[in-house]
Amino acid sequence: MELTPREQIKKIIKQSKEILLVAETKDNMDNIASLLGLHLFLDKFGKKNTAVSCDNQKTKDFLPGVSDLRTDLKGAKDFIISLDISRTKVDQFKYNIKDNKLNIHITPRNGYFQAHDVEMKKGKSKFDLIIALGAASLENLGEIYSQNAEIFYEAPIVNIDYRASNEKFGEINLIETAASSVAEIIYSLFADPEAPKIDQDIATCLLAGIIHATNSFQGASTTPSAFTVAAKLVEAGADREKIICGLYRTQSLSHLRLWGRTLARLKTGLRQRIAWSLISPLDFEKSKSKISDLDEIINAVKNNIAKAEIVFLLAEEKPASFYLKIKRARKNIDLDGLAKMLIEKNFQAEKSGSNEAIAFIKKQGSLAELEKDALEAVKKILPA
Repeated sequence: MELTPREQIKKIIKQSKEILLVAETKDNMDNIASLLGLHLFLDKFGKKNTAVSCDNQKTKDFLPGVSDLRTDLKGAKDFIISLDISRTKVDQFKYNIKDNKLNIHITPRNGYFQAHDVEMKKGKSKFDLIIALGAASLENLGEIYSQNAEIFYEAPIVNIDYRASNEKFGEINLIETAASSVAEIIYSLFADPEAPKIDQDIATCLLAGIIHATNSFQGASTTPSAFTVAAKLVEAGADREKIICGLYRTQSLSHLRLWGRTLARLKTGLRQRIAWSLISPLDFEKSKSKISDLDEIINAVKNNIAKAEIVFLLAEEKPASFYLKIKRARKNIDLDGLAKMLIEKNFQAEKSGSNEAIAFIKKQGSLAELEKDALEAVKKILPA
């Protein structure tokens, strides 16, 4: 009988000697918390692993294990210099470094060495398994992939995600669209009597991921399973106070300034079923904020407009560079249909996101024109 993806993942982890853990680079607490939870679990399981993320780690410093995160893959491959000694043997070997050069001195026992005796090549990656979390495609891994592409073709990839847009790029794909978060899926992999028990640090990481992904269990994609898993993580010792403090009580001044400017322009339509706001380049400049701040701001808008069924933010970070973020508050809103309408209006969809949010970019037009296009599409997609 063919093994299920879960069984395949457990088997390949047991067989592997050194594992590379990666996650999408977009500022995403669920992905990073899941990455750290998996890293800590594999440590406990006795599996050598390296967790890598180009994400901003300062906002995640309350998470256990965050100091273990690497931002690059330096040293993942050796550079090998081979010397053919079949005809001439080595008597002495030494090296020194001078003028930023490594000089290797080899004294032959007899005869001499020639240039064609030397061969140089890159060694194979030390990783025999790669686990990617929350990435719709390999490209969504950002510089981790683009600067180390060959590594991703030398080892099997386990691809774990909960979004229907995932491209299933792994040798093993565990895509659970009914899950609330990547953290929920990771927990389900740990729920094995033969596996080590989840400790407080692992539980804290995974609960942080679920809380963030479900917007404190208020999001449209929150499932009964999310509550069940959260309860088990609390039982395992997850530090709820640390999570709430880290997620919601440490907002930067720039974030709060942008939230204030967004709130000042907040609009509603169709008896508050739609809520939206426009953000200009001046708003980003004055608040000293960036596009990634919009993820938390759109959650705040959704949470503070009780009747809102769908919320969107249209931002122009710099002239003629637009970003549209849309989030639903009800499951019966067809985000796929909405995405198709916006693509027809020349919006370019981003592959990153979640089951209850979509994002787009556009390089032409004006805030007023794009607001009209977005609002028109949103109104068409809202259920009667």
